[in-house]
Amino acid sequence: MSDVPDAPHRRVEIHEFGPDDPALPAVAGFLHAEWGRARGWSFAHAVERLAAIGRSGSEAAFLARPADDREQALGAALLVENDLPELVSFGPWLSSLYVRPDRRGEGVGGRLIETVLDRAARRAVGALYLYAPGEGLPDFYARWGFRKVTPFSRDGVDYWIMRRPL
Repeated sequence: MSDVPDAPHRRVEIHEFGPDDPALPAVAGFLHAEWGRARGWSFAHAVERLAAIGRSGSEAAFLARPADDREQALGAALLVENDLPELVSFGPWLSSLYVRPDRRGEGVGGRLIETVLDRAARRAVGALYLYAPGEGLPDFYARWGFRKVTPFSRDGVDYWIMRRPL
């Protein structure tokens, strides 16, 4: 677990969470609203996917929350084996990085990225992958050493697959 400076009297904790974490429904709500609804996933699917990651042993879910509120979620990031079933030659993946809009720009996303990078490095994988829309986000991820590998399109959106050696 790591702490991120927050408002003057609060701290933000970042830690791995599992299927019984009280913040799981809030995180599932983020992921469902941000990506799942557009792909036809239900909220229940998002909850089950997060619970399965928490039980898997080879994948991990990380949560940012105020140190004094176990049920509130500020953001999350996943370490998953395969984020794009059509591209099985890449992996593992930094997936589903999300920070609540009212908390962006405070370093929470960066700490979540660093936490996933640390876990992937401890697993002794050679590289970590992600995919990001072509506008703006590749520059954000480049700050953590990710480099563009190949473009692809999905659901009418252009993305970059990015890779960071570990």
